[in-house]
Amino acid sequence: MANIDNISDELLAAYLEGNASADETMQVLDALQTDDILRETLDTALSIDSEEDTHEVLPMMPEHRKGKRTNGR
Repeated sequence: MANIDNISDELLAAYLEGNASADETMQVLDALQTDDILRETLDTALSIDSEEDTHEVLPMMPEHRKGKRTNGR
């Protein structure tokens, strides 16, 4: 994925995290207009991030840690 239309992995990551400068942001936005692969890469990254936000991590209950099951199962 490195240097897609002169957009490095680091620049794309900074853009996604909101850490790109105004000039860097414009560089990414300009590239997105013409680079299908960069758009697909961005869409994939955003969908993965969105999926991670929707999954709630629940702590394991003590009975599950010991391999015990409840409700007779």
